Amino acid sequence: MSDIVSEDKVKETVDKAGKFIDQLQHRLAHNGEKHYFGGDHMSIGDIKVFSTLCSIAFNDGAKHPAVNEQIRNHVKNHGHLHHWFE
Repeated sequence: MSDIVSEDKVKETVDKAGKFIDQLQHRLAHNGEKHYFGGDHMSIGDIKVFSTLCSIAFNDGAKHPAVNEQIRNHVKNHGHLHHWFE
């Protein structure tokens, strides 16, 4: 199995991750003063989102670091989500 990934596949992956990140940003932006996805308190949903972002965006040992870097930059460009992640 080859480790080479086509540019089309990279774009597809980054686009899908971007849509997911946009949805997360929208959710946090419309949560008012509540700083978690489920309301006032951290829930299993917050933990799941955090672990997903760690694996797809902030994983320094990623097999394809260029993909992760593009996704990481997408997270950093979404204020509410980036603040939540930090």
